[in-house]
Amino acid sequence: MRLALKVAFGVLALSGAMYLFVYPLRTYLSQKNQIAQAQRTIAVLGAEDAKLSSENVHLHQKSYVDQLARSDYGYVWPGQKAYEVLPPLAGRGAGDGARSKRAAATASTAAKPGSPASWYAPLEFWDRL
Repeated sequence: MRLALKVAFGVLALSGAMYLFVYPLRTYLSQKNQIAQAQRTIAVLGAEDAKLSSENVHLHQKSYVDQLARSDYGYVWPGQKAYEVLPPLAGRGAGDGARSKRAAATASTAAKPGSPASWYAPLEFWDRL
């Protein structure tokens, strides 16, 4: 009976020690991880804030705004002419003026010799009707 009482008292003492030390320690470590995560977030947001502040300073400069308007939006000063160079159309050469758009599109999407046919080739049956 004394051994059972000692075991019961030992189990009670162990569970009390866990309640007093282990659970608060686990909470402390969890909160420490949360603080570290919050500090990393603050550092990232601080860097982003510095970048945005620098951009804000640039956007208050007339020369930078003019440069953005010209490069991104194609604005020109009054009296100037804006030109835009378009890329050449694929599959269109000097002698292709008489070909229709449909023929040019079919020729550009046709499978090349030695390459596998496109997945939609069986669906192109309108020319055979």
